[in-house]
Amino acid sequence: MRTKDELLELREQVVALRRAGKSRRDIKEILAVGNSTLNRALRGEPAPLIRKNTGDDYHGCLTIGVRRSARLYRQIEGWAGAAMASVDERRR
Repeated sequence: MRTKDELLELREQVVALRRAGKSRRDIKEILAVGNSTLNRALRGEPAPLIRKNTGDDYHGCLTIGVRRSARLYRQIEGWAGAAMASVDERRR
């Protein structure tokens, strides 16, 4: 059984590796720890957020769900198209 200080030091190492993008499997191999120890060390630490398509030309994605919304959908599609067209015009 590890002491409290050893667990705190291990937690710092685990969190640093996790924030550096290492997977749980990689961390277990690097630090030679088991699942239960790794779980305790990561308790309270949020999972890393990995975003793809985050360059300068990424503008996000908007999703709206409305029942029986064909008319509203077409209206919003027109607004979005107009907004994107104006953004494209400003870039030129």
